[in-house]
Amino acid sequence: MLSRWEGVSHRCVRGSNLVSILLAILVLVPLLGCGRSGVSAETAVGTIKPTVTLRWADIQNVRSAAEIGDQETMTVAFLDGSHLVIGGLFQSSADPNAGRDFRETIRRIAVVAVVNAKTGQVEASKTWGPMAGQPAFADKMNLLPTATGDCLVGIGNKLYLMSAGLKQLAERDLPLNKVERNGYPYQDMWFIKVAPARKTALLIRTTPDYNAENHWLDLRTLKDHDVSPAPKYSSVALADDESIFFNDNGTDVDNVQILPRGTSRRALCPTCVGAVTSSFGKDLVLLSTKPAASYLVADTAGKVLLASTHGKNPEFVGPLVGAASVNRVAFQYGHLAGARAVTHFTVLDADAKKEVWDYELSLEPRKLGNMGLQFTTPRVALSPDGHKLAIMTSDTLEVFDIP
Repeated sequence: MLSRWEGVSHRCVRGSNLVSILLAILVLVPLLGCGRSGVSAETAVGTIKPTVTLRWADIQNVRSAAEIGDQETMTVAFLDGSHLVIGGLFQSSADPNAGRDFRETIRRIAVVAVVNAKTGQVEASKTWGPMAGQPAFADKMNLLPTATGDCLVGIGNKLYLMSAGLKQLAERDLPLNKVERNGYPYQDMWFIKVAPARKTALLIRTTPDYNAENHWLDLRTLKDHDVSPAPKYSSVALADDESIFFNDNGTDVDNVQILPRGTSRRALCPTCVGAVTSSFGKDLVLLSTKPAASYLVADTAGKVLLASTHGKNPEFVGPLVGAASVNRVAFQYGHLAGARAVTHFTVLDADAKKEVWDYELSLEPRKLGNMGLQFTTPRVALSPDGHKLAIMTSDTLEVFDIP
């Protein structure tokens, strides 16, 4: 997500009809109750207990950053089997008197921390900002580990390569090329994808004219080693063999395409209809399909390995993440239940052709500035071996063992 069903607009992010429905249900639903976002422990199903729990606000850098305003986004990933990298982006309110340039008055502070996944101890943390104006990344913040144990950090209008101790190894500016049309500001937007084995990275640039470029990165320097025109993606995932799974942001948006690097695009398979969500394991992709919480797993050859469905409308497969070294993927789906959002977190083993773990949480809304009450979609991370899952809500990180 482009990342997690992102489509491209240069003042906002949009996607296919399926994408819009998913986001509306899982993220932007008007809220019926009150309270803060987080895990309601009494409604967790079964006896599954986290092995590690960390309150986000217990990190000093987070408490300092939160003074600027609300947390805008968050993210989490496994650096390796025993360490997590977590991040949050906090933003100030916009100047209501700034007119059409109000977005340029927003200030943002980013906090990134490395956490021991076995003990919950914070081993390193770093703060960026305040940063002015609109970010280059449509996701606003990206944390993407590499095979060397380092991490790509995308914030503001820069991409950084950071060590596991959060020492800067490389830096790249991302030009915005701002233009004004009909009195409104537009700019380039950027997306980044890393293949499951974490050895290949693709930086995608889109322009206000809806042109796109693929920038294949050198993960040591962050410089381009190849640039080529790209399709008009609405969602995309990268396989280890440098094939790109994607939905085309056009009339045939739900029919999944594949673009092997250096060749021509083709349909992935006749039944591969849905939204590309994530690649995982050995060149596999999970598609969110219909009806309800349905999915399909296929490989780069277009072979469908399995398909399944559960739940009823309006449940859909939501944000997910794949394992690096095994054919496992974690996803979430859910629905509204009165004033709460009931969310399932599920781990699928494609080799065993079954879901090996399921955990249900009841989430409460939280107040976001003047925007009223909203649900915040939790973020998940799956360890490279597929045997640890991290769930990050707006205020808590929990780590679970997966059989």
